[in-house]
Amino acid sequence: MSRATPVEVADLVAHLSVYRSSYPAITALYACNQYGKGEHAYINRLPVEIVDMIVIEMLYEQYPAATKEWYDKSECFEDRCMRECHFTPPEMEEVLNDALEERMRAHNSDPAEICLETGCKGTCISYPAVGDEDVQDILVDDGIYGDIHHVRRQQWRAFVDEDFIRDNVRGVSQM
Repeated sequence: MSRATPVEVADLVAHLSVYRSSYPAITALYACNQYGKGEHAYINRLPVEIVDMIVIEMLYEQYPAATKEWYDKSECFEDRCMRECHFTPPEMEEVLNDALEERMRAHNSDPAEICLETGCKGTCISYPAVGDEDVQDILVDDGIYGDIHHVRRQQWRAFVDEDFIRDNVRGVSQM
């Protein structure tokens, strides 16, 4: 009887991509440990357990960034992403400032002038939040959202295609 452990696909893909990109360094590290020669080849004096710990640290160091990257791509692929996730913080700040300018133009005033509707001297113009309609309209109108969204979907599809799965699962099934 065999058991399977459910795995989040984005986690699996992130870990596979980190392992795949680190494989040459890992292979070189083990080869140097086993066959290293010379006066200054200190790595060959280390026990294999220590080398294993070095490899684990190499991989763990890369997992958080890779996991975030692949979760973002999987959310785009499944259309579960939010528009604001496609922008860097400086880009979002620019979008929020654009929305504030739009609000100020809609009130025909700057914050120092008296708003004709309420007489509030601009206090009715609040700084926009990410969920506000003005901001969402700007995010949709800006071409960056669609471009980034499309690229992430393509990257996910390319990485999780049949060739990749066939090449990587073959090695796992032979264990």
